[in-house]
Amino acid sequence: MTFINREIVPKIKKHLKEKEVTLLLGPRQAGKTTIIKHLQEELEQDGQKTIYLSLDNFEERRYFTTQNALVKTLEISFSKSFVYVFIDEIQRLENAGLFLKGLYDMDLPYKFIVTGSGSLELKANVIESMTGRKRVFQILPLSFSEFTCYRTGFPADKIQQFFETRTEAGERLVNEYSVFGGYPRVVLSDSIEEKRAVLAEIYTSYIDKDVKALIGVEKDTAYQNLVRYLGGTVGNLINKAQIARTVGVTEKTVDQYLDILEKTFIIQLVRPFYSNITKELTKSPKAYFIDIGLRNYAAQNFQDFPVRADRGMVFENLVFTRFFELSLPFPVKFWRTQSGAEVDFVIEEAGRPVPIEAKSVVKPPALSRSFVSFLKKYHPQKAYIYSPNTSWHGMCYNTDITYLPYHLLPPLSQI
Repeated sequence: MTFINREIVPKIKKHLKEKEVTLLLGPRQAGKTTIIKHLQEELEQDGQKTIYLSLDNFEERRYFTTQNALVKTLEISFSKSFVYVFIDEIQRLENAGLFLKGLYDMDLPYKFIVTGSGSLELKANVIESMTGRKRVFQILPLSFSEFTCYRTGFPADKIQQFFETRTEAGERLVNEYSVFGGYPRVVLSDSIEEKRAVLAEIYTSYIDKDVKALIGVEKDTAYQNLVRYLGGTVGNLINKAQIARTVGVTEKTVDQYLDILEKTFIIQLVRPFYSNITKELTKSPKAYFIDIGLRNYAAQNFQDFPVRADRGMVFENLVFTRFFELSLPFPVKFWRTQSGAEVDFVIEEAGRPVPIEAKSVVKPPALSRSFVSFLKKYHPQKAYIYSPNTSWHGMCYNTDITYLPYHLLPPLSQI
């Protein structure tokens, strides 16, 4: 099993010292099993006792009939010794949250490290049942930084040097990631045909194992039509009435399906930026896909980035994905006026807005009319414009403007 270095792994390792349950949640096939098996191997190399149990294994499910059954199994193997217990695919266990809560409250000499795939019930039950007893680590498909480090062999702090000295190779990496995304199996696939086949398998598995269980087999066609619709309208305002007519369901059902898509790590809804919180909550959001490869599968468009008719939409989604991966302490929003002026993203730092644009084609220092409208209205101290490969810095309308290429997208906590 090939292990690709993940930015979140050091944080997970640090948490292994804590009594709380270490809980890895994320979409199917994002790399959770690979991560915990890597951790298990490292612990065993350090002389620690470990055990790996998977609820995907029918034989091992018998250990989870009750909490006492699992404890007895562990005591037979390890007596009262301290053990790292890795439990994979906990979403297959009914009432998983209560099960883990009971184990934690027994004050056992075991450290539990648990994974769960993108199940709506799992997220609700585990998070509600285990307040104060767990730390959740969100495992997503590979970020562009992780993808690039794996592809090039360069450490993260040397990636800028790679792009500066190997321009054409860097452009090929941006193209590959913008088309196929970061699911580990997709990244590890050699051919374009294999990458497309793996994306199809990931999507089909999601529909079969998550969606049909939640909404029923007879409704999954409408659901898939909604996913395809969103794939073709990334970054646009969500018009629920129009979606309902197009897909053939009620607006209430559209709300339900959007909620499922968000809670199963397929999309993320972004709310508008308003000083009035009521308007912020009631106005239409936008939707972005967590993985751009899955978005392209939904849209059935695997063209290379430079020749895509939708490259602006794709690049905007790529920039949003990086924001989402960072688990920012503040929400990412967008700005739009009734007259149609719009800024792709807005974050608030210490109460001050920071506008951010994602542009597939730019000519600095030129700014869009919408961006200028925002600068004049809110007078931000700084603003950022991301593009595939453009750098520039200067002052406009008393705002510090920085153009950055996509590969230099920094942690926004430093903005």
